[in-house]
Amino acid sequence: MLHEIRTYTLLPGKVAEYLRLAEEVSLPIRGNNAGVLVGWWSSELGELNKLVHVWAWKDLEERQRQRVWLRAQPGWVDAYNPQVDKLVYRREVAILRPEMPVAPPAQPGNLYELRVYRTHPGKVTPWLDLFKRYLPVRERHSKLVGLWQSEIGEMNEITLLWAYRDLNARAAARAGV
Repeated sequence: MLHEIRTYTLLPGKVAEYLRLAEEVSLPIRGNNAGVLVGWWSSELGELNKLVHVWAWKDLEERQRQRVWLRAQPGWVDAYNPQVDKLVYRREVAILRPEMPVAPPAQPGNLYELRVYRTHPGKVTPWLDLFKRYLPVRERHSKLVGLWQSEIGEMNEITLLWAYRDLNARAAARAGV
């Protein structure tokens, strides 16, 4: 299993329009036929005008087949892409390998924090081993949703996705309360 994390930086004030186009045009065309949608988030803190979406594929060959299929769908290249291209300032794509199954919280309405750590070459495995050993202690404070390591893109990176009830819960978790 591979996951692709797409991070789009949009022009200021264009997040709502992009999300509308995604809901009304993109998702009806692609469904889960061009990758399975794992999650979709927009930034509220930190770098603004960011959208992050995660797609799952069995392998790179499946990703390639489904991307070719998507480009052949009516409305994708001629209708959807021209509308969203004028909203997007920058696109970043990383192919990641999940280190554990993605486990969203049972209750909706959470705040999510995406963290990326870069290690020295050859240190990803020791970092992950240590992190996994202490994860039960860390999860007393907040829920880990996803843990990945880079396959294609920036190398020697570990990506974490945490869920919190709200900003106060995040602050408490970061303080170790």
